Amino acid sequence: MDSNRALGNEGLSLLLQNMQAKSDLYPSDSGGPALTATPLARSRRLVSVYRSISSAVRSNVRVMRSFVFH
Repeated sequence: MDSNRALGNEGLSLLLQNMQAKSDLYPSDSGGPALTATPLARSRRLVSVYRSISSAVRSNVRVMRSFVFH
């Protein structure tokens, strides 16, 4: 069980690093240039964050299934 928790924590830290890198690349919400802070850019950024979160959740579920069922 501790190995599952360690894998989950590792996945979460990787996800947070990924989101931090994305926010460094697209600083529209954090005082960046006004031209990049359009609703389209913001929605694209939200979609990319959602996709990274969902892919991380899917990979964590896959890892947990392999631990539980094998």
